[in-house]
Amino acid sequence: YCADRSIRLVLPFSAPSVNLVGRPLIYQATANSGLLQTEMADVMAANSENRNFIILSTSNPDERGRNAINALRNALNDKGITIQQMPLDGDDFAYESALNQFHENVIIPDNTSIKTLNVFFAKMKTFVDEHPQYKISMLGYPEWQTYTKSLLPQFYAFNTYIYTAYYRNPLLDRTSIFERTFMNNFHRPMQATFPRFGMMGFDLAYYFLHALGAYGNAMEGHLAELMYQPFQHPFQFRQDAEGDGFVNHAVMFVHYTTDQTIEIK
Repeated sequence: YCADRSIRLVLPFSAPSVNLVGRPLIYQATANSGLLQTEMADVMAANSENRNFIILSTSNPDERGRNAINALRNALNDKGITIQQMPLDGDDFAYESALNQFHENVIIPDNTSIKTLNVFFAKMKTFVDEHPQYKISMLGYPEWQTYTKSLLPQFYAFNTYIYTAYYRNPLLDRTSIFERTFMNNFHRPMQATFPRFGMMGFDLAYYFLHALGAYGNAMEGHLAELMYQPFQHPFQFRQDAEGDGFVNHAVMFVHYTTDQTIEIK
């Protein structure tokens, strides 16, 4: 229907059944996990100077962890950088063997589980208290956003970065204003989902209405010029091949700093 009438079709989420080949009117607003992991790995490799990357290996790696680590390993290998490995149940000697006291140590677990984090943060607090010369950072998954109620102090303490396609910053005044306006208009708060669907819908609508209003049917030639500060979802639409649909390649890093602030990079 859209192809017959030259109508752009915006798909909020990715799905295995979506075929973008030869369909330049389709916009996929959320990249699949593989593309997001590749973008994350490329950013990390581009910012690898004075960093020591370490896999925290467990007895139960999951698919997302394996795929993200493979992407990161490949990107670092292309720059001649070897990624270290450290067992979750290792002793002090195993930890010191993997860590580097002269570089920032960036640790990424091989699974997304909160149980792994609970065990590791407890062990690492003891280790850092005894070995303060090591600078520790954590690199984690989009799911970690859902752990902030119980792990926020640890995220701050260990200088945590979460890669993600979306993020609602609860510390911003504009977030509070948006949520109050939503409540006033719809007489109920937004559902506490990840992502917030109300914000996602607003970001999508504003982006495309702004693009069409500014450039009309020539918008595809001006996507790089569109400036919009999203509430939750940034957009960087690109065609992976000429004549195919557009996919959002944006990736954010939510940084929980040791100063107990949140930075978006």
